[in-house]
Amino acid sequence: GSEVGRSFLNSMAEEYLQRHPPAAVVRDYIAGMTDDFFLRQARAIGCDIPERTCITK
Repeated sequence: GSEVGRSFLNSMAEEYLQRHPPAAVVRDYIAGMTDDFFLRQARAIGCDIPERTCITK
């Protein structure tokens, strides 16, 4: 795996990793990348972006 992937997995709560199959973890990882791209683009055009919350350790 990549350093980015390891960093993502290390930031996730152990309970989340135990309760979700690997495919769901990968899906959420990709969705998060898509979300981050969208939020960066929205900020770039001046949109007010609320504080982000996520499940982490």
